[in-house]
Amino acid sequence: MSSKTTFVMNALLVGFLLLNSLQVSGQTTENNNICPHIVVASPMAEVELCQYSTSMGSKFNLTLEKLDDRNESCLLYNSGSELKLQNRTNKTQCHFFKMGGTFFLSLINIEKENAGNYICYNTKIFPPPFKNSIVNRTLLYVLENSGKPSACPIYSFVETWVLIGISVFLFVCFMVLLFISSKKKVSFNQHCRECKARNIELTKEQNGEYMHMASVPLARCKVR
Repeated sequence: MSSKTTFVMNALLVGFLLLNSLQVSGQTTENNNICPHIVVASPMAEVELCQYSTSMGSKFNLTLEKLDDRNESCLLYNSGSELKLQNRTNKTQCHFFKMGGTFFLSLINIEKENAGNYICYNTKIFPPPFKNSIVNRTLLYVLENSGKPSACPIYSFVETWVLIGISVFLFVCFMVLLFISSKKKVSFNQHCRECKARNIELTKEQNGEYMHMASVPLARCKVR
C-alpha cells in the first residue's frame, strides 16, 4: 500500500511539474513574439523605453533590462504608497514620471554605449495572482557625435555669396557682349544701306550719259 501511494504521489508531482513547464513555455513564446519598437536618438538625449498602466493601489516592480549583456539597467518599485527608482549599472541614468495610472521609465543623457536591445517587464505583486509579463521591447540606436561644432553653415554662407558674385559677373559680361554685338550689327546694316544707295545712284548716272569714248567704270561702294 505504501509503495502504491508513493507511486501515485510521484506521478502527480511529475504531472504538475510538466503542466507548469508547459504553461511557462507558452507564456515565454507569447512574450517573445512582441515586436520591438525602433528608436533613434541623439547623444545626451532622453529616451522613453517603458510605459506601464495599472490600477490604483497595486504593487509591482518595473524592470528595464538590456538584452545584449543581460544586465538590468533600471528598477522601479511601487509599494502602493511609495515609489523607488534604482540605477542597476553605472553606465545608465534612469528617470521616471507618473501620469495618472501610467508609469514611464526612461534613460537620460544617453551615450553611444547605451545603444542596444532593451526589454521592459513587470512583476505584479498585488493584487494576486503573482505574475511576470513583458511590457514592451525597444531597439535603441544612438547617433554618432563628433564632439566638434559643425562649420557647415559658415561655409555654405560663403559659398553662396561666391556663387552669387560669379553669376552676377557672368551676367554683366553677357550683357556687354550682347550690347557690342548689337551695335556692330546696326552699324554694318547702315553701311550696307548707304553702299546700296550709292551703287544705285552710280548705275543711274552711268546709264543716262552718252559717251563717244570708251566707258570708264565708276568706282562702286563695296559691301563689306
